[in-house]
Amino acid sequence: MLATLPMGQTDPRLEHLACEVGIAIVATDRNLEVSIKEIPEDPYMRFGIGMQMGAMHVPPAMRIPLLIEGCKKLNIDGVLDRFHVGCRAVAGDALLIDNAIKKELGIPVMLLEWENFDPRVYKHEEYKKRMEIFKMMMIANRHS
Repeated sequence: MLATLPMGQTDPRLEHLACEVGIAIVATDRNLEVSIKEIPEDPYMRFGIGMQMGAMHVPPAMRIPLLIEGCKKLNIDGVLDRFHVGCRAVAGDALLIDNAIKKELGIPVMLLEWENFDPRVYKHEEYKKRMEIFKMMMIANRHS
């Protein structure tokens, strides 16, 4: 599985949970490298490039192709698109990423709104159930 957003910034329980249910997170969008061939005219695109830290901090028009390319190269079975509820830079991309990956690759995507900075919000049983279902979806998709 490929996961979006940095892993274990403050609370690594989600990564441990994936392992617990038998899902390997083999890459994150932070590992996907952005290559800039030319500087875009659009000021928002230039601003996004200036914030570049892998595919995590570039505009969706650049981020989505990187995610798709990374999934193809790594033969990914599914994408965990977790997004911090309070971060406008990534929360707005979730449905765009979901639609593009499903359309282009036909693999499952799990959208997960999470709160990485307040450990009191972590919902272990809910996340575990969703991860188990997601694992079944990835396995079923691989065998179809």
